[in-house]
Amino acid sequence: MRPEAPAAAPADRRWWALPAFVAAGALGAGVFLDAQVRLDSLQAGRGAGYRLLYLPNGKYLKAISLGFSQLWADAIYLWSIQFYSEGERAGRAEYLEHIFAGVLAELDPHYLDPYMTGALIMAMEAGDAPMALRLLDLGLRNNPDSWLLAADAGFYAYLELRDYDRAEAYFRRAAGIRGAPRVLGRLVAGMADRRGAKAEAYRTWLEIYENAEDDYTRRISFLHVHDLKIDLDLERLRTAIGAYRERHGGFPDDLGRLVETGWLPSLPTDPRQLPYRYDPGTGRVTCATPFALKSRV
Repeated sequence: MRPEAPAAAPADRRWWALPAFVAAGALGAGVFLDAQVRLDSLQAGRGAGYRLLYLPNGKYLKAISLGFSQLWADAIYLWSIQFYSEGERAGRAEYLEHIFAGVLAELDPHYLDPYMTGALIMAMEAGDAPMALRLLDLGLRNNPDSWLLAADAGFYAYLELRDYDRAEAYFRRAAGIRGAPRVLGRLVAGMADRRGAKAEAYRTWLEIYENAEDDYTRRISFLHVHDLKIDLDLERLRTAIGAYRERHGGFPDDLGRLVETGWLPSLPTDPRQLPYRYDPGTGRVTCATPFALKSRV
């Protein structure tokens, strides 16, 4: 996924492009040849990863690319994919950050594919999700309008780290970027629900429901609003019953006493406008209407 190429240079300025590229390639070949000589002098038997040690930082490669840094980034990116797809993997993960952050991101900071591919290798092959997120954070600093990078980071934070706060922040950032798919709003709400912020999840799902532009989104968001309302109502009722018992030494005779004694401003009803069930002997409160998406004991 590359930025749109600039318009072609005027004819009187294009004559030097090919020689310049050839010169850049020759200079680059010299750099890599020198690196190879030094590599050959290293003792045999080391892991394949050490071969990456002498690939210069991207800012130096950019300086000698003579304006062809994007082409160099393409070439090194394709080489890296081939390199990391080989069967032998010992030792190579050590240089992942150098290749994708130190070389490719420096050569072409707006080239999105290396950020996403590098993060995938870091998280899945190397098992290092924090490294993957560092790379994606770098990508977001260089490309703040990329919802793809933010969404990718959200999935790694969610699936690999189970860090729902961080995942929600990434998904929220992605959802706020122009052109982002609406499904990201559902992921924001889902993360809030998973981290126990039910009131926040309820508000987010309700907003999605009220602004839904298709039947599927409207139906899914309604089911979440339905279940979260029950969760929140039961939580409020149980908290009020507990406070009443602590103050008065026993359970209220009926839920109406919670309003009479000021523990609740009014009694909530379930999504079908039915009153919640209450057992004054045990203080247990339940809902007659079943959950739509989940079961409760």
